[in-house]
Amino acid sequence: MTDNIHVAESELHLRGRKIAAALEVDYSGSYSSFVFDIYAYNRHHVHPDTHMGWWRLPIPPGCHRGEFIFDISVNPPRASFTAGGREYVADDFWFNPDYVLEPVETAIFVLRDPAGEIVEMETLLLKVWDREILTGFYEQLHRNGAYSRATGSNPFLSTLHEDKLRILRAIMRRSFPAGGVILDAGCGPSLLTAMFAPLPFDLHCMDLSFSMMRQRAIEFPGAKWLAGNVTDLPFRDAVFDGLFSGEVIEHVHEPEAVLREWRRVLKPGAPLILTTPNIDRLVNRFNKKRQPFAPDHVSELGLRDWLRLLAAAGFTVERRTGVYVEVWLNYFERGPWLDLLQKRHNKEWARPIIRLCDQLGRIFPSVSLDLILLARKT
Repeated sequence: MTDNIHVAESELHLRGRKIAAALEVDYSGSYSSFVFDIYAYNRHHVHPDTHMGWWRLPIPPGCHRGEFIFDISVNPPRASFTAGGREYVADDFWFNPDYVLEPVETAIFVLRDPAGEIVEMETLLLKVWDREILTGFYEQLHRNGAYSRATGSNPFLSTLHEDKLRILRAIMRRSFPAGGVILDAGCGPSLLTAMFAPLPFDLHCMDLSFSMMRQRAIEFPGAKWLAGNVTDLPFRDAVFDGLFSGEVIEHVHEPEAVLREWRRVLKPGAPLILTTPNIDRLVNRFNKKRQPFAPDHVSELGLRDWLRLLAAAGFTVERRTGVYVEVWLNYFERGPWLDLLQKRHNKEWARPIIRLCDQLGRIFPSVSLDLILLARKT
């Protein structure tokens, strides 16, 4: 908790195009102000491309406890703070009308003195819950080919991807019955179509992007392709012999409900194979933070969290493993802990070291970068 400005919530949520937060401002100096800023997650030093805008609200001295409201349903967005029966609204602002909201943003409250000097700051994650915004964001990624470019010329990502596929292929061969009906939920181009030739099962692939599903149906007619939402599956109960979801569940806001929905469409005893980033990875533990790996990970969790949620949703976890542990750190430098293999040494010569770190994830999944879980419907 800070001394002069405090937000009761540990993170902000944009619901129904509004942010609502309990806010306390305590400043004994002369008439002051606080500024509310929104930047792209982990990229809040590039203006204006990664800056949505700022709104300055004047406040008199003293302690004020009230509700902060930020409303993007109006143009330009409106910021206000209501305390003691009085509403304080922004007397100055700057807004980037071309800014596209991402699922996770950085929100900053900055308390300034009358001279404009910073007295205090509080930085929070802002998570976007608006389905229309999220759908537009992912459609844009698919149109731009962001996912298909992700591993191509990146030694770290491509090595991680190859090692993860090797583990997944072995797990799927043992878990998915030959000739069974398998769902790839939130498939994108579908890893399974690249892992097996020919497909040893009846594969159904589903993703939000209609254009991608239509194109993949032309490119790979051996599977069935469907546009839909993983949170509300258009299938009857107990129709699938297995379900795979790779790097998807961290993008949904209510993973508990999604797991229950996935359980609904599985036959009794059928396997669920799940991969997801681990928010308790080693760098986060060293930095004593739970920072998502990417700006679209609204529900990134740790191994203990997923074991608890899977059990609550009616699954028994049979296997837990991981890929990659961030041990190549900046031990001899000041500042936050960084994984140097990602930040500085993401080079071809580092592939053997990256592969060794990948293998460490199998031994220490609780601190690995990525988790692979095999569970069964109980």
